[in-house]
Amino acid sequence: MIENLLYTALASLIVVVVLHIGVFWVSRVIQPPKPRVVYMPQPVAQQYNTLPVAAPPLPPAPLLSPPLSPPLAAPPIPEMKLPTYESPPSAAKPPTLPSLPPPIETRETSRS
Repeated sequence: MIENLLYTALASLIVVVVLHIGVFWVSRVIQPPKPRVVYMPQPVAQQYNTLPVAAPPLPPAPLLSPPLSPPLAAPPIPEMKLPTYESPPSAAKPPTLPSLPPPIETRETSRS
């Protein structure tokens, strides 16, 4: 009788441990660990000798140029008629809520 109880307890403990290790392994496979950040030394900037460069020469202007066309006139600006409305109502006093009744006395206010 006691042997059966001990075997059952031991078997359930082994099942719990195996399940725990299985869940741990599955969670590692599903989400692998994040990659490690490796810091490398910063490269030294190389200094180059810079020489001033002359601008390229402009191409020669053509001897005979075609006649220029007259400038185009700007299109007329259309006039817009905006609708007019009546003046807004004068700022009236906002409606007030009815005053609240006095509070109900639930405790005695005088101290003895």
